[in-house]
Order: sequence, then structure tokens, then C-alpha cells
Amino acid sequence: MMDITIHLNDRPYRICDLGEGDCYIVVCFAPTVADLSEIYSVKYAHAPRLLVVDTSTYWRTSICNMEESDLDILASDVHLLADIYWLDEVHVDLDDEDNYLLTRLKAELQSRMTQHPDNIGKETVGIS
Repeated sequence: MMDITIHLNDRPYRICDLGEGDCYIVVCFAPTVADLSEIYSVKYAHAPRLLVVDTSTYWRTSICNMEESDLDILASDVHLLADIYWLDEVHVDLDDEDNYLLTRLKAELQSRMTQHPDNIGKETVGIS
């Protein structure tokens, strides 16, 4: 699949959707990556479905350098993406580890979160 641009709350994000089934959403800042599937399909080969969200089309800095107010907005956008795609269960991984964003995602997704058994001990967030 080629990368597409989707607008979430009027902000553009580059999205790559690969496969079917249990879905991993990877949130990344990849302004220099021409083909998201080329990079992330290898790293997440274990994922039946991979949804890569590149934040660089709107946000001009990596996730770990974003302000908390911007991370709040990003968490809301990821939540909306999960709703739009009607995903029953989602596991979220961040290219840049950011505990604040993980905390915000947990707050956004509330009781819909689960932890994927393959990632016990790893910082992942799932929604069901």
C-alpha cells in the first residue's frame, strides 16, 4: 500500500495501512522516509496489521521534542484515527519513547486499553 494523507481534526498525517487483523498503530516522525511500509513492515513483521502514522506533515519536530499541549492534541488525533478505522483492538507503539504521550493516550482511550501479550514489559497501549 502506498502512503496516503488523512486529516484528523484538520491536521494532515501521512498514513500507511498494511495487512489485516490485530492492528499495531506506530506513531512516528519520519520526514525523510519516502516509503513508510519499507521501513516499518520489517520492524513490525509480527503484526498482522500495521497502521503507521507519520506526524511530520503537520508537526515540525519529533515526538520527544513536542510540547505537552501538542502531545495532548496528538493523543486526541490518534484516538480519532482508531475510531475512524473502527478498530476493535489496537496496540500503539511510539518511534520516540515519550511517557507523557503514553499517559495521554491512556487517558484518551480509558477502559478501551489492553496490553498485547507479545509486548508484556514493553510500553504499548491497546484499545478494544
